[in-house]
Amino acid sequence: TFGSLFSAAYCFRLIGHTFLGPVRHDYPAQPHDPGAGLWLPPAILVVMVVVIGVAPFLAEPFIKLVTASVLGGVVEVPTAHFKIWHGLVPALFLSIVAVLGGLAMLFLFKPALRLWDAAPRPEAKAIFEAIIEAAAKLAQKIILPLHNGAFSRYAAIGAVAIIAAGFHAWTTGTVATPTRHAQPADPVVIAGWGMLVAATVGLVLLHRNRLLSLVLIGIVGLIVSIGFVFFSAPDLAMTQFTVEVVTIILLLLALNFLPKHTPIESSILRRVRDAGVAVAGGLATFGLAYHFLLRDAVATPISEFHLVNSYKGGGGTNVVNVILVDFRGFDTYGEIIVLGIAALLIYALTDALLRGPVRARLLNRKPDQARAGDMHPMMMVVVTRVIMPVVMLVGFYIFLRGHNEPGGGFIAGLIVSIGVVMQYMASGFSWASARLKYPYHGVIGAGVLVAGLTGIGSWFVGKPFLTSDFTYVTIWPFHKFEVATAALFDVGVFLAVVGAVMLSLESFSRLARRAHEPETEFAMDIDPSRDDDDAKEAT
Repeated sequence: TFGSLFSAAYCFRLIGHTFLGPVRHDYPAQPHDPGAGLWLPPAILVVMVVVIGVAPFLAEPFIKLVTASVLGGVVEVPTAHFKIWHGLVPALFLSIVAVLGGLAMLFLFKPALRLWDAAPRPEAKAIFEAIIEAAAKLAQKIILPLHNGAFSRYAAIGAVAIIAAGFHAWTTGTVATPTRHAQPADPVVIAGWGMLVAATVGLVLLHRNRLLSLVLIGIVGLIVSIGFVFFSAPDLAMTQFTVEVVTIILLLLALNFLPKHTPIESSILRRVRDAGVAVAGGLATFGLAYHFLLRDAVATPISEFHLVNSYKGGGGTNVVNVILVDFRGFDTYGEIIVLGIAALLIYALTDALLRGPVRARLLNRKPDQARAGDMHPMMMVVVTRVIMPVVMLVGFYIFLRGHNEPGGGFIAGLIVSIGVVMQYMASGFSWASARLKYPYHGVIGAGVLVAGLTGIGSWFVGKPFLTSDFTYVTIWPFHKFEVATAALFDVGVFLAVVGAVMLSLESFSRLARRAHEPETEFAMDIDPSRDDDDAKEAT
């Protein structure tokens, strides 16, 4: 009723100003009636309002039809009849109050307007701007201390939030009682666990010594590889081991351009805070793992599906490899693309360093201590030449057996990359790059292209992207063997891994070459065409 009172007031004011005001002659143009295009549309609406107002029962069928459509048959349309006179009901009296109140407000409008103009009133624009400014200052006070560009702070906030959410779920949820007993620990397993803990603690305490930290990281990785072997996961163990070798070499090349020791930049308070967050995160992870290891799974694990469908669905008995190239081939395809992008980024960054002001510092960089005169020892050069075909053969063997035995394109790519890296280490960047016939950028692109075309091939037989197929063929004089389209996808993975790893290592090698490696086209820093005296003088 109070709202209708204001509606009646402004309607009365509109009628009074339009039809009951004094006659004016100061218009800029002579007023005239509008054309039909302006008065006909509202006239139709006015006629409908008048007709329905006088005879509301005419709208009853249409309203019931709309109501039934909205209800959709779920609820029966209520019985209702529309009429003008309902008797002396409260709605009638409230309507009279609204009309009379509107008239009263119309007569009080001028004195109320004078009072409004005389009274001080706030400016809406100023209020809005003040609120926005206050909100912006509050947001800055909250955001700037949190988003200051420090990754350690972001990691701490994220870790604390995850730990707090997990703790809340743990304390408020229902934790089932253990259904299994802890297995007895073998002394060898305890010894390996002790080495892992010792290496981890040593890494935390001695992390400022960069070279020692790298050694300890390698120990942690190798112990994890042994753990995979213990838990009957040879694929993961081989992958972890080869990744450790490649990443250690990559990190050694990166450390070549960094100080031996990491400077102390964090305060004691921050280090204590980080230690507390780390300990809490470790305990939370331990508790979660311990909880699941002592309890049976509530639902059937997805591993049973993979075990049952690995051979009949993907044509391979190595479940891990079938998952990578078949069941979750799209994930693997995305991963090799990301791996290639990361390698290209490393190449772009090192190329920018070689073209910028850093290049001059690299050219004038003096080693910390005198280096050996024989940078490429003959023994190492000979050994790497001899074992290179063996490494390639092992990589080829690992690739072929991957669908049914531990192996696959990813592991084979890492093994071949190690063999090629050994040539760089033995004979130097100049000698190896001079014999490079295919750029590693192209190798990455070829890998992604082969993997993508393999996935597209399934479209031609009406299958989804990356759907694999397999069959058995017999080619004399060989026995019957399996041919699977997943092998082509694995070729793409192999090429992408080799290209990405070698492009990353080559990028750091280019920096090392600019820094202190002399230009040479010979494998052992000696021109084999010279006589012994010249060779002795060169060495």
